[in-house]
Amino acid sequence: MWIVPVLVAAAQAAWRYRSRAARAARAPWAGLACLVLLFLSYPAVGRPPNPAQVKGLIWSVPVGGNREYGWRGWELAVGNLYVLAGLAMLCGAAVAALRAGAARRAGREPLVPAVPVTRERA
Repeated sequence: MWIVPVLVAAAQAAWRYRSRAARAARAPWAGLACLVLLFLSYPAVGRPPNPAQVKGLIWSVPVGGNREYGWRGWELAVGNLYVLAGLAMLCGAAVAALRAGAARRAGREPLVPAVPVTRERA
C-alpha cells in the first residue's frame, strides 16, 4: 500500500523537473515508469474456485503451503520486491540528503529546498 504515495511523489517530481535539460528530465519519468511496471496490478477473471483474481508481476510467484521456501532466482527477487524497492528509496534519500548537505557547506543552494517555499499573495 505504501507504493501508492511513492508513485504520486514520483509523478509530482517528474512533472516539476520537466523543464530541465532533456537528459535530466527523462530520469524522473523513467523512474516512475519502472515503479509502475513493477507494481502494476490488474484484475483478471479466474476459474470457479477463484472467480476474481489479481494479476501482475508481484503476484506471479508461488505462495502458500510453504512454497516460499523453494523460491529460486527471479522468484526470490520478485517476492522481495517491496523490500528491495524500500531499500532503493532509502539509499536515494540518503544520497539526496548528503548532496544537499554538501551544497549547503559549499555555500550553494541545494537542488531541492529543505522547506517548501510559499508565496504570500497580497
